[in-house]
Amino acid sequence: MRFSVAQFCGDNLGLNALLGFTESFSSNYFCRTCKAHKTTTRTQTKEDVTLMRNEVNHAEDVRHANLSETGVRRDSVLNNLSYFHVTHNQVADIMHDLLEGVGPYELKLVLSSLIEDKHLTLEKLNFRITSFDYGFPDLKNKPSVIGKHELKNPEGAMHQSAAQTWCLLRLLPCMIGDLIPEDNKHWELLLLLLDCMEFIISPSLTPEATVYLAAIIDEHHSLFLELYPNLHLRPKHHFMVHYPNAILKLGPLVQFWSMRFEAKHGFF
Repeated sequence: MRFSVAQFCGDNLGLNALLGFTESFSSNYFCRTCKAHKTTTRTQTKEDVTLMRNEVNHAEDVRHANLSETGVRRDSVLNNLSYFHVTHNQVADIMHDLLEGVGPYELKLVLSSLIEDKHLTLEKLNFRITSFDYGFPDLKNKPSVIGKHELKNPEGAMHQSAAQTWCLLRLLPCMIGDLIPEDNKHWELLLLLLDCMEFIISPSLTPEATVYLAAIIDEHHSLFLELYPNLHLRPKHHFMVHYPNAILKLGPLVQFWSMRFEAKHGFF
């Protein structure tokens, strides 16, 4: 039996370790797809094709042997394969990027803003979460109630599983959309994120859809920077700008996400 390696799937940390890149996402060059410095990624809203990693600059980075200046920890033995190179591995960890990263982070920021502007209260929000009719498909992923301490700490965990977060994000417009003014910018940010996620988690996409996805990711990131000038885009925001190109090369990214791998942990 003969085979060729096409892509390796995994979470961000696992892939960075396996492919020989930095294992710290606070390092100067944390991205395994491009060579953008972390100060650049904090305001970057679209992919810069001039900074993409390739076989040539990766070989130079290996020879340079300076992790803080390249983001490359070591050369990978996988580069000895005939038809594979680590810079060609475009698999994205959309479960951790979106459902355990950007999604909960922005959800807490938006809900805090809506409560502060008195469009709703935490008590009313939790009442609608607990009383909503989720139906058979979503009943097992019913979100937990949200505590005050969670909203006060956007960086902290939200105490929801990835499936619960996806359920909450998808259905939140149905739960509280009637309470929010149409021109609310914070609400618009959340709706833009949902638009992005509909494409990113879709099982089927056209090449034209990736162009639109790149545009709404740019719009979403720009609005985030406008609404929260004291904050910056996080590494998981940055990974999103590479999604449209990755979809063109690999197809829908949901085929490679680690959701099923993570679910398997329950057996162990």
